[in-house]
Amino acid sequence: MAAAYLAIALLALALSAAAYRLSTLRRELAIAVRERDEKRTSLARTSKLLIEKNMEMFDRNVRQQKQLESKEDFVGIVSHQLRTPATEVKWGIEALEGELRGKKQSEHATEYLEKLRKSAERMVRLIDSLVRLMAVDEQYRRLSIAPYDPDEVVVHVAEEVAKTFEGAKKLHLAVTKGGTIDSMDSDSLELVAENLIENAFTYTPEGGSVTVSTERTPDGCYSFTVKDTGVGIPKEKQKMVFVKFQRSETAMRMNSGGMGLGLYLVKNIVERQGGQVSFESQEGVGSVFRVVLPAKRRLT
Repeated sequence: MAAAYLAIALLALALSAAAYRLSTLRRELAIAVRERDEKRTSLARTSKLLIEKNMEMFDRNVRQQKQLESKEDFVGIVSHQLRTPATEVKWGIEALEGELRGKKQSEHATEYLEKLRKSAERMVRLIDSLVRLMAVDEQYRRLSIAPYDPDEVVVHVAEEVAKTFEGAKKLHLAVTKGGTIDSMDSDSLELVAENLIENAFTYTPEGGSVTVSTERTPDGCYSFTVKDTGVGIPKEKQKMVFVKFQRSETAMRMNSGGMGLGLYLVKNIVERQGGQVSFESQEGVGSVFRVVLPAKRRLT
């Protein structure tokens, strides 16, 4: 009889343990179900956000494509509808000056013609700068670039710019041949070199000098440097050097005719194609600008 009671007690204990375990499993199952539902809800919210984000990005891409098409249309309009008449005005004034040269005319007439000619030249430069600014993205999107010798481009630009100053300022060349590059197309390199070298000559007084040097860095990059003995850039203005439409007081006093777009273009083009541009300058002593380009294309 005692054995029967013991068996019943053990059975009751086992049933109690089983009931407790079942209760625990039910609680764990309820927690798991709740967590699953919360995850499903969270995933649903995340999925909805991703869909909305994708739709937003799609709409933005469509808008950007339309803006890009409008930009390209604008470039065409500027280059043909504005530049052509501006150039014709400039040529007309120069022709008129030629016809009147040597003939008796009032001092005021000569002064007015000179002002008109300078204004026409400034207008043409402004239009050219705007066209180049708008064309930066087009250069950036080129899929492939044929390798070429960058030294030939830089030297050619330096010699052509020097000619326009008619020997009033000396040009020194220090070229270290190092092979070809395809990290930047030759048109863009020509634009970069032209802006830097022309600036150096413009802001260097007569009798001064400009040195253009090229080299290969230890890691194979192509580097060219433009050093001048010009007016230099005031220290407090140096942080604004690459900001568009910014011109120093010195530049305005010298009436160089620039619009403050050249160095902005230089930095934009160089950095978009994986390169770096830096400078050092001391007011009254001169400036040194350095461009470093990878040998192989590395778009950023």
